[in-house]
Amino acid sequence: MKEELLQYLREHQKLAAQNWLAELRADSLVRAALPHGALKPLVDEIFSRLLELIGTKNQHNSEFPGFAYIKDHHINGIDTLRGLQTVLLKGKRIFFDFMAHDVADRQQFIVFFQLTDDVFHRLHIDITTFYSQKSVSSTNNNHVIGDDSIDIHPSRLNLFYNAFQNSTDGIIITDVHGRIIEVNRAFIQIFGYSYEEVIGQTTALLRSGSTTNEFYAGMWETIKKVGSWKGEIVNRKKNGEEVPVLLSITPIYENKKIVGYMGVEIDTRKQKEMEERLLQSERFVVIGQMASKVAHEIRNPLSSISLNAELLEDEIDSADENVCRDAKPLLQSIMSEVDRLAVLTEEYLQFSRLPHMAPEDGDINKVISEVLDFFEAEANSIGIQIVTTVEKALPQFPFDPQQIRRLILNLLRNAAEAMPGGGAIHIRLRQVNEQVQLSVTDSGHGISEQQLNKIFEPFYTTKDMGTGLGLALCSQIVQEHGGRIWAESREKAGATFYVDFPIKSESTIKKNESEQV
Repeated sequence: MKEELLQYLREHQKLAAQNWLAELRADSLVRAALPHGALKPLVDEIFSRLLELIGTKNQHNSEFPGFAYIKDHHINGIDTLRGLQTVLLKGKRIFFDFMAHDVADRQQFIVFFQLTDDVFHRLHIDITTFYSQKSVSSTNNNHVIGDDSIDIHPSRLNLFYNAFQNSTDGIIITDVHGRIIEVNRAFIQIFGYSYEEVIGQTTALLRSGSTTNEFYAGMWETIKKVGSWKGEIVNRKKNGEEVPVLLSITPIYENKKIVGYMGVEIDTRKQKEMEERLLQSERFVVIGQMASKVAHEIRNPLSSISLNAELLEDEIDSADENVCRDAKPLLQSIMSEVDRLAVLTEEYLQFSRLPHMAPEDGDINKVISEVLDFFEAEANSIGIQIVTTVEKALPQFPFDPQQIRRLILNLLRNAAEAMPGGGAIHIRLRQVNEQVQLSVTDSGHGISEQQLNKIFEPFYTTKDMGTGLGLALCSQIVQEHGGRIWAESREKAGATFYVDFPIKSESTIKKNESEQV
């Protein structure tokens, strides 16, 4: 009877293997536990083992060596064992279907079934015993033990789960009704909810007022027709803040049926900020070129006017006293305006000549002290007191000392001009997370909310005689350092300008990474 069963299995091996593989590849547990490339060699090995066990006289004493493909590719762990057990259960059912269809004699069918059932049972015990010994069940680390020659690898399920959890993009998994089943850490960080707050909720939790009903309807219509969707959308954080994300939605299948959806959400705020910085830098280049040309065109006539005014002054000094008395004030007024225009052209030229950054690790507190030594006498002469507060042991970070001096001096002069009747300027230096933060606070007339949105734009000024380039220059310097500048103010309540400098620049990080490699 064994010989007949062996012959029967050999005749049907190819077709049985095809059906077996098709079922395995459609099973989500098997796909997660075992690599796709392992399934065919695995089915071939199991078939060989089954035929070997059926042909062995005393099958219970035969030693199970494990599956060659599994061992050679270091595929081990608790999930591997579960995957192999599922493979056996599906194989046993396929064998039963074949015999029920082909073996007409009931008695022979029972004998065949008992033989194959015994063999599958024996193989199930062998596999469970062998691969359980290769897994760390006590710590549930899903790592291989017991053989120093075998590399230690995490289980496939552990790999997938870690890839899901540690992705820098937010991932959300829902059922077919949009109810949230699972989210990863990045999703929690982006949207500010706790894990417990989102599980069981619908995706309407993320909906913002910026996205219309028509948009959502079109999105789901595309998913139904095409099977997926990708595009930009504005979602909402827990605190109500809107977050632009690049969202891709794909269906999750189980037995060829959609059972849910996976959404990957890429926070595009930093990307958009970088794009804005790039556009602003390009604008500054154009503006700088224009400012340079204008300054040069004005500077030459101004020099000529100034020279001729000095010559005219000499002539007036030697002229009649009455003429001198009437003409000299007019001449002095002309020369004063020429001097003011000369200052303006110099500001234009400074803006157009912003040097390339030459960063070096240094102590920004030392630079601030040097600027204050230069500026303090000027401030005291107009009734302004300067107070500094510096945290101890601030970390050094890369910056260009010349540009930072220009930045601090511009902020101090802006603060002083906001207090024509005198007052106090507070300078604070501290570490905030991974940044060193500089703040300059004045007690002046303040800045309106409408003006706050424009103060860093080139040529925007509220002064009677100003270029509107001072704060634009500050913004450019901060951007060159990879930092951020912004202001907070209320009218008649003073203003505070904040500058965040990253402790490590992108170039420093890349250099450190290359040194580690």
